[in-house]
Amino acid sequence: MNTKKAQSALEYLMTYGWAILIIVIVGGALYALNVFTPTTTKVCSGFGTLVYKDHSLDVNGTMTIAVTAPAISDTLTVTGMSLGGLSSQPVSATVTSSGVTTLSVQEPTLGKAAGTQYSGMTVTIAYTDESSGIPHSDSATCMGQYE
Repeated sequence: MNTKKAQSALEYLMTYGWAILIIVIVGGALYALNVFTPTTTKVCSGFGTLVYKDHSLDVNGTMTIAVTAPAISDTLTVTGMSLGGLSSQPVSATVTSSGVTTLSVQEPTLGKAAGTQYSGMTVTIAYTDESSGIPHSDSATCMGQYE
């Protein structure tokens, strides 16, 4: 009678042992494929007027962003730029719809190690529409990795 109970217990343990082994193997395979390491895409979203093309944020806290004006706009004159909600810094550049303009601003307090991920980094660009002479500002929220 005891041998049937022992055999039953052994079968029970073997069944669950194989199931646990399969779970461990699948988990290891997923880990090896970097499924558990999220990749951060490099993107800025939220501009209302300016058209986003590309950006980078380096370890010294320098944000470089490439933008263009929408097709309906003639020329935009950039007067300032701020990063991370900090004070605006003067920037002098002209943005047109016919080419990409690269703008840079540095905030050393925002620098981190290369490869560190960031999200929710706000960039605000102040500009004047040359056709109307009216000043505006446009903001976007960026995410990516420090380069």
